Amino acid sequence: MTALHLPSPAPLRSSARLVDDPDGLDAIHRPEVNLCVWRRRLDPALAAWLARVRDTVDHTADVTLDGLFPDARALVTGLPAGPERDALQRDLEAVARRYARVMGVARVDASLASVARDMCRKFHADYVGVRLLCTYSGPGTEWVADEDVRRGVAADPAQPVAEANRALVPDLSRVRSLGEGEVGLLKGHAYPGNEGRGVVHRSAPIEAAGLRRLVLKIDVRRPGAHDDH
Repeated sequence: MTALHLPSPAPLRSSARLVDDPDGLDAIHRPEVNLCVWRRRLDPALAAWLARVRDTVDHTADVTLDGLFPDARALVTGLPAGPERDALQRDLEAVARRYARVMGVARVDASLASVARDMCRKFHADYVGVRLLCTYSGPGTEWVADEDVRRGVAADPAQPVAEANRALVPDLSRVRSLGEGEVGLLKGHAYPGNEGRGVVHRSAPIEAAGLRRLVLKIDVRRPGAHDDH
């Protein structure tokens, strides 16, 4: 799933692209870009509702969505009914539709989950093509620009987390985070021509502080996977 022992690729001019319009997410396909972030702010009323849901509801939902006409009802079932849940569903559908269009695929796998623990404490890069992450509420995914990463570091499973992170990211002050509601497209090692250049990131550390997150993840539908019923 992850790897730190990779050959050091030739440096490129840029690794991250921040955009203010969803059309800008197409930049993820540029060879020099391995992270594209759509900077946006959620409606304050929706954000307040999401914070309450995040802290009071244990929620996990996984579903396969049609890329052109996504129906995200299954992702929000179990959340308190009302106009805010309807607004969240519409936003989930819009984000899934945008991702499917950017990736040129007909179906996507999506999950929405409330998280109360550190999902991955080590910085890493994934063996995926392009993954979408959006933290609707709580601390966002942490990421590191290529110029701040020491590529080619050998992974040692026995190495303490702090040491492993420092080896890969020598200056932890350079770590950045996705904001609440921001949509990030993270290019992994499996994207054609991107081996050894996947964006380095980790889940926001929350467990020690007793924080929670509400996180959306979307991937391209796996070849040969069975449809959900």
